[in-house]
Amino acid sequence: AWCIQNAMAADHRSVIVGHSSGGTAALRVAERMALGGVIAIGAGYTADDYAVDKAAREEAAAAGVEPDPRFIITPWDFQKIITNSGGVILIHGEDDDVVSITESQKIADGLTKAAESLGLKAAKVILKTPQGLGHAMEKRCPSIILGSIMNAVKL
Repeated sequence: AWCIQNAMAADHRSVIVGHSSGGTAALRVAERMALGGVIAIGAGYTADDYAVDKAAREEAAAAGVEPDPRFIITPWDFQKIITNSGGVILIHGEDDDVVSITESQKIADGLTKAAESLGLKAAKVILKTPQGLGHAMEKRCPSIILGSIMNAVKL
């Protein structure tokens, strides 16, 4: 996320596209700064990682070890993601055998609830789940992304 935000000079006009952990990073950037939008393909929802990380930090603290704050996993801030982005498109293939489709569904649910709680259009969140699409970037992936963008622009 730091690299996208700083080294790549992303700003409020940027649409960040990421696949797998890159999709997760793109969403994390939207927690920190305004973006034109986010397209996350096959992204994972790391809430379970947060719980494991928190337990490990508590165990380390009990042993007198202070963790480096740069490496602490934080819970998702869906309200910041939704307010900082012009929209979020999540694409997750139904046949993904690396990251479960439920991961993107959890992200979509969190973003939709955040949009509703802020009185924003839930239409800022689009979840596409193409049949026959796995985790790897396949030949038809660009056309699926373009189709999703075209549908989002119609909103």
